[in-house]
Amino acid sequence: LSALNEQSRFPLLGAHLGRNGIFGFSGEMPRPYEKSDKTEGHAIAVTNSCIVIIDLGGQIIEFLKLSNPDGVITDVCVAAKRGTGMDGKKCSIWMFLPLVFTLFTSAGLWIVYFIAVEDDKIFPLNSAERKPGVKHAPYISIAGDEPPASCVFSQVMNMAAFLALVVAVLRFIQLKPKVLNPWLNISGLVALCLASFGMTLLGNFQLTNDEEIHNVGTSLTFGFGTLTCWIQAALTLKVNIKNEGRKVGIPRVILSASVTLCVVLYFILMAQGIHLYAARVQWGLVMCFLSYFGTFAVEFRHYRYEIVCSEYQETFLSFSESLSEASEYQTDQV
Repeated sequence: LSALNEQSRFPLLGAHLGRNGIFGFSGEMPRPYEKSDKTEGHAIAVTNSCIVIIDLGGQIIEFLKLSNPDGVITDVCVAAKRGTGMDGKKCSIWMFLPLVFTLFTSAGLWIVYFIAVEDDKIFPLNSAERKPGVKHAPYISIAGDEPPASCVFSQVMNMAAFLALVVAVLRFIQLKPKVLNPWLNISGLVALCLASFGMTLLGNFQLTNDEEIHNVGTSLTFGFGTLTCWIQAALTLKVNIKNEGRKVGIPRVILSASVTLCVVLYFILMAQGIHLYAARVQWGLVMCFLSYFGTFAVEFRHYRYEIVCSEYQETFLSFSESLSEASEYQTDQV
């Protein structure tokens, strides 16, 4: 225990060691961590090969591997969480997933727009009036309605739907151990999954080919996408990961309000036949929605996700055996 106390960032006061089992401790955190969201309620799990410090949410804070197979602490090696963004020096590579989604989808949609403008399928967003020979307002659906723009549009929306679905699942896993009432987290997952499904519909069923299915996809994407924004904003403020809840939550509330306002304005302008302004509002709505997704990078930088494949076993492992087997995976597992 003395060796562990020297190598670890955490004091071990009032420890009670069980035989290859679990012991708890009570004590104050060092001064640099006194404002952390992990200041109390920790536990230590011990096996014959490692010692793991765990918080009440089930997250591994620090992993200490024993160099002696008999469980004698002769050389404690601090691993895992350091270098994964917990100390502020490094960030998880998963933070780039929401950024890739935002940048890739935005770039793809603007490519579709410029192709349609070049082919005189739509008139530009900044035009005061229609160009001669151009029939349509610059709606996103109309821009991606005919080849070659429709080919790019379908590919962009399919990839966007896939990345959004991945983000939805990872976000659900990230928040699962931190929320007491899971219904809000489950609602966010379902809403984003339905929005992703809507993306595939509006991307693969062009407006002129099947207007009804295309409009269903548009309604799913915008409707459940807006609901997702508000749910995730509420979860951000409620969960407060790494005490960054307000820092991330307030911009998300602003973006959610912007998305909602754009949706209302879009349908009002559409009903009044003011198509140029409605198209501009639609593009603003989509850019706000994509920007919202990019904010997930702030919280994803603290986490690492891994797919674990293990052989099926008929008998259940003991807690210490299961922990020893899983100790090399330090954060959330898919």
